[in-house]
Amino acid sequence: MARGEQDGNEQLRDRGVGLAIGASLAAATLAALLLLVWTGTERTAPSPAPFSHEAFPGANAALQTLGWRDRVADPPDAPVPSTPDDAALRLHQELVARGYQPMDDWSQPAPLPLTATLGASEEGCGVVVAAATLGGHLSDGSVEGERPMPSATPLAMSIGGCGDAAVRFFGTGEVLTRRYQMPGLTAAALRRLALPVEVALAHAEAEALLAKVGWQASPELVAESLAPATGPRAIAAPKAPSTGCVPWVAVGLGLGRASVTWNGIRVVEDLTEGRFLAGLVRCGGPEAASSVLEVVGDGEHEGRLWLRAYEARSGPRTPAPQATTLGAAVIRSPADATLPPPTRHD
Repeated sequence: MARGEQDGNEQLRDRGVGLAIGASLAAATLAALLLLVWTGTERTAPSPAPFSHEAFPGANAALQTLGWRDRVADPPDAPVPSTPDDAALRLHQELVARGYQPMDDWSQPAPLPLTATLGASEEGCGVVVAAATLGGHLSDGSVEGERPMPSATPLAMSIGGCGDAAVRFFGTGEVLTRRYQMPGLTAAALRRLALPVEVALAHAEAEALLAKVGWQASPELVAESLAPATGPRAIAAPKAPSTGCVPWVAVGLGLGRASVTWNGIRVVEDLTEGRFLAGLVRCGGPEAASSVLEVVGDGEHEGRLWLRAYEARSGPRTPAPQATTLGAAVIRSPADATLPPPTRHD
């Protein structure tokens, strides 16, 4: 190779190296400028509004286990549409978790409309469940002689009663039926308290569910009536402690599509029409935040509420009661209600 040609190649190679180094420096400079701009932008961006901390940690999670019992048969967040067998199994498991005891096995299929008898001994109270077979559709049902209530799902429905109460299911196709009893709840206790059976059952269910996290129900029920109205209305628990927080369970008839918000965030939603079971928290003291219950009336019927406070005990969990204590409760007005010891989170 000639000397001149070799020198030329070396010059080209040196020039290429120089260009590469220059490009790398330019890229590094550009990256540094972009980082500076990005960093400056981050520093000058407005900070998010501070979120008010939950004054009662864990309360919303515990209360989310509530809701009307039938809604679990075909939950809206299920990954795939429920089948009749899925719905029947889910509802059975939910009833057992809520303290019910099965009285028998599933019946043979029978056409709708259908009348079934609870048949509980010693005037015991419980529910009759109807589960649709393939192609069946449940529309509504009630204790015989009362105004029918719409089914929360067309696949399964439960109706409460006591003793030999007869219940009616309506719809199309065929259903299977099964009976469940709530230990400790009797027709005599309901007459003494002047409680509708569905209200008593819902409160007994809540007691069984919340006992699993160590909460103990108050011996008092607070009863309220609401004038007929359409559109949503906001409801708070009837009394606040001077400090700390008290959880409440609310059961409503003539009201439905209940939702609970905490700090403006919806934490519970139950779209069951005409009745609901929901939990809320009432806190006291400076800057106390409480949850708000919002329900919708039908505009024709009076809405009725029954609320029960709970003591959220700390430490080891208490065993779930073998029978509900609701039968020994007393009815109070909101003004006369007494609160259990509040939960404090300092």
